[in-house]
Amino acid sequence: MALRHPPRLTLRHHRSPPLLRSLPVFSGNPAVVQHILKTNFPNYEKGDISRRALTDFLGHGIFNVDGESWKFQRQVSSHEFSTKSLRKFVETVVDTELSDRLIPILSSAAKHGMELSLIFKTFFKEKRLRIAVSEIREFAMNIINEKKQELGEKQSLDSVDLLSRFLSSGHSDENFVIDIVISFILAGRDTTSAALTWLFWLLSKNPEIESEILKEIYEKSEAPVYDEVKDMVYTHASLCESMRLYPPVLMDTKEAVSQG
Repeated sequence: MALRHPPRLTLRHHRSPPLLRSLPVFSGNPAVVQHILKTNFPNYEKGDISRRALTDFLGHGIFNVDGESWKFQRQVSSHEFSTKSLRKFVETVVDTELSDRLIPILSSAAKHGMELSLIFKTFFKEKRLRIAVSEIREFAMNIINEKKQELGEKQSLDSVDLLSRFLSSGHSDENFVIDIVISFILAGRDTTSAALTWLFWLLSKNPEIESEILKEIYEKSEAPVYDEVKDMVYTHASLCESMRLYPPVLMDTKEAVSQG
């Protein structure tokens, strides 16, 4: 609440909380965020305190490391966001997920009055936070073993996914690959479900916006063609505004390497 009132949307504690070596600064100022996450990115790391707190769960995954390890994981994963990969994703995965999973779930929810947040927890297979770390890592290991078997049976896959890229990158440390799998499952599951939950909630409160989005959808073909999807300007703007109002990732912790 305090960040809504200061003119620069930045708040500094005058007392250092337990475990912290310095006074924390909280900011919701876009200029400050851009400085930390883009302009002067190398000067801000996860920090030892954050890493220690999350190591048991995230290990050395992309969300809990800095430096060369972060660069490597970022570089490999960036291939998934190329035009070719996104087009393949939209035309295959999205079509299947919408037709076979999301639409039937929403239809059932509309009929039985199911709470929207519960829908997306079901849709994205959200696991309860109380699940033991060992069970989560075992789950990730099963995914890895299945992918290794798939790669062994087929000399070339129709599409190269993120896990295939990491397994083919030369890293044989299973714990490291498990850390990567857990990190990207978390990234794709919670953020997507939270973003869609807030979007549909906002649309339910703003029927005129919903009508404009439906109008734009009906102007496109039934098949999710990438070139059509990327040109859905109104829908894209609505999603961006929804995420601005209700960010899927509420806070990102960084520690300054240099105070200069």
